[in-house]
Amino acid sequence: MANLQPVSDPDLVDTVWEVFSLPRLQETVISMGGSCRRSYDIRHFWDLGAHKLQRTIFQDICALQPLALFLSPPCRFVCALQHSNWGRMKTTKRVISLKEACELIDFAMWLAEHQELSGKIFGFEHPWLSLAWGRDSVA
Repeated sequence: MANLQPVSDPDLVDTVWEVFSLPRLQETVISMGGSCRRSYDIRHFWDLGAHKLQRTIFQDICALQPLALFLSPPCRFVCALQHSNWGRMKTTKRVISLKEACELIDFAMWLAEHQELSGKIFGFEHPWLSLAWGRDSVA
C-alpha cells in the first residue's frame, strides 16, 4: 500500500463505482456526463466475503479514487423478510449467515469511512427495517 500512487489524470477518475451490485447506476451516470467503469458483485465473480478481494477493491479505491461509492451489501439475514424464515433454519446456519451478513455490512462501512476521510462521498442502500441500521459501524 505504501507504494500506491493515486491516479493523476482527472479523465481516469470515475464518478461512481458500485460495490455489492451489478451496474445499475452506470447508464444514468453516463447519460449525465459522468463515468462508472467499476462494479463489484458476486454475480461478476467478486465474492466480497473473501478478504483477498476486499484488499484488492480497497487498493483500487486508493489508487483510482472514485468520487463516489454506492454500497449495497446483501440484505439477506439482516432484513425483516428473512426474519420470518429464522424459525425454520438450524441455529448454526442462522448464526453463521448473520455473522457473514454483518461482516459484509462492516466492510461496506469501512469503505464508506475511507471515502469520507478522503473527502469523497458514498451512498449506502439497505431496506428501512434492516438490522444493519442498528449496527455500530453503520450508526
